[in-house]
Amino acid sequence: MDFDFSIALLKPSRCFSVSPERGNVPANGEVAITVSFTPVALVTEETTLKVRQGDQQALLHHHCHATIPGLSGLLCCLHA
Repeated sequence: MDFDFSIALLKPSRCFSVSPERGNVPANGEVAITVSFTPVALVTEETTLKVRQGDQQALLHHHCHATIPGLSGLLCCLHA
């Protein structure tokens, strides 16, 4: 069964971004979610992602990174 999802950063951050912020996961499929951490200086930054899958209660994911400028990565994948 497919389901809709939405993702929001609960704590705004100029270092974190998420893509896509919403969409649909097809039955027996998956959608890659990219959470990028792109610091502008040597920094420790944290944020919380609110992930909602269909009409289920939202899940909260806390992320904290300390790094140098220019790094980003794939942090999660949603599966149906």
